[in-house]
Amino acid sequence: MEAYLYKDGGSRKFWVIDSEGTALVINYGKAGTIGCFQLREFANPQECDKKKQELAAAKVRAGYGPMKDFDQNSRCYFDDPKYGLHPLTSHPKFRRHFNDEIYYSSLKKEAPFGTQEGSNVLSKIEESIRREKDFNFSGFPLKCVEKYWGIKYYPAEDADPETVKRIVKEDETAMTRSDFVTYASAFAQIKISGRVDPDLKRRALRSLKRLSLAAKILEWRSGENIMSLDKMAQDLERF
Repeated sequence: MEAYLYKDGGSRKFWVIDSEGTALVINYGKAGTIGCFQLREFANPQECDKKKQELAAAKVRAGYGPMKDFDQNSRCYFDDPKYGLHPLTSHPKFRRHFNDEIYYSSLKKEAPFGTQEGSNVLSKIEESIRREKDFNFSGFPLKCVEKYWGIKYYPAEDADPETVKRIVKEDETAMTRSDFVTYASAFAQIKISGRVDPDLKRRALRSLKRLSLAAKILEWRSGENIMSLDKMAQDLERF
């Protein structure tokens, strides 16, 4: 990852470039902001690396200099809206720890961002962070479910099988959405910032456990769903 800064009077702009394999990402904008992210794919790693060098050289010629105080871990990372989920547009800590393909899936039902609910959680949090300096990740699941969606939020405080059976029977949709939103919020915080609120992590782990029980009760399409939920819980527990 290479970072550059342009200073001209009162104007200060940053430009960051990173690559991995055949993918290249550029993050740019006004210094002190999150900026924009653009992702590009190339035919092979050699072509990608060549383009990276060309672009960096062009910025130097345009008056950009190395950003001496650059810290890749203190920044926020957003996906390119035209491209979608990708490791290069995720925080380095998320990229290293959560390397299974499920964390970048937009199709798997149990993936953090694989449902409409999970995708909405990520985009809504990104929008909120741009507006709110001290965004409350831990309080977001309740706010999302009850304020934005207008349904009851079921905190996963009790994952006893009999309790889960009762809630599934009474209000399956609200309970499963509550769980999806809770663990999606935890993974979103890590993906964006490289850290997770301890209380949100605790509730996300309980949500994953409860949803795993619900999957057995509802006989979701295969045991693969339950294995994925259990794996995500193990990965989150170790983070």
